[in-house]
Amino acid sequence: NGNRTPIYGTDLVIDGVVGASGWTISILGINLFGISYLLSFYSKYSPNNKIFNCNVSYKARQHSIEWILNRRKLMVSVLKLTTEKLNLNSIIQLIVSILIICMMLASCSSVRKSPRNNIPYSSKPYEPKSYGIKDKNPQLWNLSNARVNSYVQRYSKTKTVETCLQRSRQNGYLKYIHRIFYDRRLPPELAHLPMVESCFDAKAKSRTGALGMWQFNDITAEEFNLDQGILVDDRYDWKKSTRAAAEYFDRLGKRFDYDWALALAAYNGGPNYLAKTMKQQGKNDYWDLKLREEPKNYVPKFLAMLQVAKDKHPSLYYQGAPKFWIVAAN
Repeated sequence: NGNRTPIYGTDLVIDGVVGASGWTISILGINLFGISYLLSFYSKYSPNNKIFNCNVSYKARQHSIEWILNRRKLMVSVLKLTTEKLNLNSIIQLIVSILIICMMLASCSSVRKSPRNNIPYSSKPYEPKSYGIKDKNPQLWNLSNARVNSYVQRYSKTKTVETCLQRSRQNGYLKYIHRIFYDRRLPPELAHLPMVESCFDAKAKSRTGALGMWQFNDITAEEFNLDQGILVDDRYDWKKSTRAAAEYFDRLGKRFDYDWALALAAYNGGPNYLAKTMKQQGKNDYWDLKLREEPKNYVPKFLAMLQVAKDKHPSLYYQGAPKFWIVAAN
């Protein structure tokens, strides 16, 4: 297609490589044809052949002259056709394509290993306000108490955390989740909540009917516009449910003054239940509240999983994370 002017580098590469490959194959085919013809001619009229005589030798010479003349005509026609097809634009495309390929190969050979592959753990909390992160108490994510430590000991003896993070890496979940959560300036730690909810299983289903990676029930899914039907349920769509989870956490954060221990308990037990319990008991500290069994253990369980992930699997833990968060961990 000589009328199309390539705009992108990929177009130049495709046009140049395909064009050059076509001419190379054509010329190579002609040469191979000539070589095969010479070999067959030599085997027929070789001096070692028993039927070799003067008449045959004369015929061979005549045949050789005719073959050379025909080959000359063929090469002249090929060269003529080549000069007609290879205009200046094609030559420029070919040169640019070769340069682009060389640059791509050079860049591939000099790619550095991601700093996320080997990140030391530090218990020092980063300063979320300097990055616009909405977090009233960033020390929460490194909290150590009896309730958290009991789960740390449990998860340190199993492969649960590693299995969940491996599943996330295989499917590229965390990179997307971090991006969506950062758009709302949510704490990066919240991106790992599927470890405790579903172990990053996008098709998970609980005994109570909650579905998907973020385990939305029917009411919450409807509130955040996740379609539920016989054939399609958006709670199984991990990208749609991730956006819904980010919006939900944004609401919970505002409601509980960005105290994420309270917001996490509300995510698990329901915001109305938590607000009612706080009012009845006259307490605003999650650790002082007397809650039902599941929301009582939910936050320490999640914090323990975070600590085990940071201590034992830092490269998996920081996959896809914001750069400022990784730097702050060093």
